[in-house]
Amino acid sequence: MGINTKQLIELIIQPTLKGLDLYSPAAEQLLALTCAQESNMGTYLAQFPVSIAKGIYQMEDATHDDIRKYCDTRIPPIYKINTANNLIYDLRYATLLCRLHYLRVKEAIPQFGNIDAMWDYYKQYYNTPKGAATRIDFLANYAKYVKSYYEGK
Repeated sequence: MGINTKQLIELIIQPTLKGLDLYSPAAEQLLALTCAQESNMGTYLAQFPVSIAKGIYQMEDATHDDIRKYCDTRIPPIYKINTANNLIYDLRYATLLCRLHYLRVKEAIPQFGNIDAMWDYYKQYYNTPKGAATRIDFLANYAKYVKSYYEGK
């Protein structure tokens, strides 16, 4: 069982993104979908037996390090000492790095609620075309973890 979706969105994603002027409803939804797909909404905090990908967004160390170099000026001082291992237990740091990952993409985040376009965007820019994620799994994770939160609003 993963993290409660409402709590993840309202206590972690929203305040993290709003506090850094990186918030939009579409960005919020994209991060919730990424978490649902990558870690079954926080069920898995690292890949085992070797922690190749870490945290609720399952980010690899090399990706983490590249984002840190590319977006260093967007990272608040409080996070300057963090390493890729912090992705495992610091949900706000993991959320910040996931958002910065998407911020580097030149193509705009798809419109809020367009789940098919969110899948295409996630697959192209997060999982990559060679990644293991499938549309069927993504839509199933959307239905299982995310859909009811947005339908209830």
